[in-house]
Parts: sequence; structure tokens; C-alpha cells
Amino acid sequence: MTPVAPFSATDTTHVLRMKLGYVYRAKFGGSLAYFNLSGNTNTENQSSGYDSNGQITSTDPLGTGITSTRVNGSLTGNPATRGTTWEVFWLPVQYVRVGAQYTAYSRYNGAGSNYDGFGRNARDNNSLFLYVWAAY
Repeated sequence: MTPVAPFSATDTTHVLRMKLGYVYRAKFGGSLAYFNLSGNTNTENQSSGYDSNGQITSTDPLGTGITSTRVNGSLTGNPATRGTTWEVFWLPVQYVRVGAQYTAYSRYNGAGSNYDGFGRNARDNNSLFLYVWAAY
């Protein structure tokens, strides 16, 4: 027995992205971005599941053919993902940029907490990205 509704040919997803940025004297800058992915719950997206004892499993000890995916799995089958990204950067010369980006998730694969059935929370996917790029 699956805890989510069966899939439908009319299932949809929607993405909203907004970004606000500012650059001061072509030397320093920053931005703040918001993203929100929403959509229908769909069992085809469910990659974490229950064995025949009703327990979430990643090893399939009962040979049921149902296994769960840790970290990027989805217990609900819902694609809902939401968060913000902050960025700061410096341009020491016109063609070089040095920066840092931090992305914070408030929802991931349909939930804010225990989204994969193994206790992983949306915030556990937060990431810091440091970069240097040059353009000629």
C-alpha cells in the first residue's frame, strides 16, 4: 500500500524564481534570490517507500522490490522545493569576479523535515559555493 495518490496524466509543476541584485561602482555587488517549485503529488516521483511491514527501508530485507533513496529521495512523491540564495561578489578588475553564494532550503522534495523518511531535513541540503571567474 502506498501512502500517496496514483499519478495522473494531468500532473503539473510550477516554478517561480525572483532575483534582486545590486552592483556598486562596478566593484562590489550582491543579490538575493527566491525560488519555489510546486506541483502535484505523484507516486512516480516517490523514491522512498515502505516495505510490507510498513517500515521505511533502503535495503529491502523482505525482497519486496521496494527500496528507498536516502538524501535525494522523496517520501511524499511531491516535488515541492523552496529556498533563498544570497550572493556577494567583488570585481578586482573588469573581467574577473570573485564571489560566494549561499543557498538555504526551507522545503525539499515535498517536506521541510524528514523528506526522505530517514530523518533528513530540507536545511541539510544548504550549500556554500565559492567561485572565481574570468571573461575575455
